[in-house]
Amino acid sequence: MESVEHRGTILSKMNVAIIVIATGAYIKFFKKLKQSLDKYFLPAHQKTIFLLTDHTQEWGKDVVRCPALKLPWPLPTLLRFDRFLELPLDGYDLVYYLDVDQEVVATITDEEVVPMKGQLVGVTHPYNHMPKEHMFETNPNSTAYCNPETNSTYYHANFFGGHREDFLRLSQVCAANIATDLVSSRIARWHDESHLNKYFSMHPPKALPRTFGYPSFESEDCPDKKILHYAKDQDSMRAYRDAKKPGSRGVVLLAAGNPCYGEYAANLAASMLDSDPSVKITLFCTPSAITTLNEQQKGYFEQIKDVPRHCLYIGDKPYYNRFKLFLPEVSPYDESYCFDVDSLWMSKLPVSMMFDFMSAWHSPIGGQCEAVVEVKEGAEIFKEIKTLRPLEDFHPPLQFKGTHFYQLHGQCLYATKTEVARQVYAQAVRLFDAMAEDKLTCKLYWVWHGQPIEELCITLATAMVGVNLYEKVTQFAPVSVQSEALDRFDPFSTRRFVLSINGYPTHEEAGKVAGYCMGEEVTAKYIAHYNNRVAELQAKGFTMVPYKSKIVEL
Repeated sequence: MESVEHRGTILSKMNVAIIVIATGAYIKFFKKLKQSLDKYFLPAHQKTIFLLTDHTQEWGKDVVRCPALKLPWPLPTLLRFDRFLELPLDGYDLVYYLDVDQEVVATITDEEVVPMKGQLVGVTHPYNHMPKEHMFETNPNSTAYCNPETNSTYYHANFFGGHREDFLRLSQVCAANIATDLVSSRIARWHDESHLNKYFSMHPPKALPRTFGYPSFESEDCPDKKILHYAKDQDSMRAYRDAKKPGSRGVVLLAAGNPCYGEYAANLAASMLDSDPSVKITLFCTPSAITTLNEQQKGYFEQIKDVPRHCLYIGDKPYYNRFKLFLPEVSPYDESYCFDVDSLWMSKLPVSMMFDFMSAWHSPIGGQCEAVVEVKEGAEIFKEIKTLRPLEDFHPPLQFKGTHFYQLHGQCLYATKTEVARQVYAQAVRLFDAMAEDKLTCKLYWVWHGQPIEELCITLATAMVGVNLYEKVTQFAPVSVQSEALDRFDPFSTRRFVLSINGYPTHEEAGKVAGYCMGEEVTAKYIAHYNNRVAELQAKGFTMVPYKSKIVEL
């Protein structure tokens, strides 16, 4: 290893890996950070930046671009330790993580940030003077729990690192603890930072002063600053649109592919307007889905928008449940309610009154589809896995037989943003555990399939929980002739709220789309209910299209 002289001391020249995450709008910070790292950070050593990003721009030979999905907040930060463990870090002596929205403004030397082996460096939080109970995770059931009475220093997650073996050990412990919490539907107060502080409480780091992560808007008060942390509009950075109307709420629908889905979306909108003319409905669609709609049908929607490609596609393949994952990004409403488009509002109760009930309850309502006959075990999404390992090995703690998987999707659920996120993450972890017990097998499968396993887990988990991340979002599906508990909300009608034709009449059709089989008799019954309601609305002057059949090939 080459040696260099630094401040009169002969040091070995080391290979340094620097990990940076820059997805979505955060990429705008990377150029300045890279330039500052090149100039000021450990100038005596060879540096390589591992850039986790969803952008395709190349930045030079010293930047290794690692594809990263643009996921809703706080997924990118919460799952970062898992990503660190996947990086090709063999051959590097030192590994550091830095937030992308920073700039190194003075030389950082070995003496400052190269700890002894067995120890890491961590930055004392600039607001460490705040009451500790407002910073540490204080839930004793969380793996990130820290007693504020016995822990005095709170560390900032903007910059940490050290020798490779120590960095990987930290990542392994934090990733495992986060997974344990998620399985129990817990998310630490400050996400990954809470888990970092738990680790540092048990393995004290070399404490760096707050000058290594000083807020840029207070920088004039700190003449010896080393790293500036830039202030940013969190909502804008996290892709939550500024155009949302405060306190607004409405229905969001997706119609993609075959024109029948645009027609079904118009049917659903008409059935809602019949019960509640004031309801706001936005339709996101692919161009092909609305080619047969007339002006009256289009008028049922407050807005009709093209669905952004990244909300549907991974590569060239569409995943329609993926749209729910990005609903907070695209929805024009503060509070969004999402329905399957092959549904009709069946109740005489106004849609807005149902919203009021759900907002007041803050808890799941209704949910298990008693008419489901059987999940098709050979569904496409599990077909390749079955050829590699028996499906039974992937059960615990989930059940892919019977109706369990799709009963979860059948929930009618309202939750606060935290409750929603916890449920989705917990389901994702269970999926990952169930499907990725043999990491090699799953890696082979997902490379072949072209879809990262983490993305599949989150997408499926969102579908299973039936709600979306970090927003007041509700998913209805399927709710016809299901739970008697719904009667308490709808005493004016013998009908249930929503009739949704989610299932398929045969196992063959269900297997093509990873769906469930309702049986031909039950499917015919549902379609008859649907078309009776269509005829009723046609008589009132609405343009309606009778339900035809399930479209397997979109």
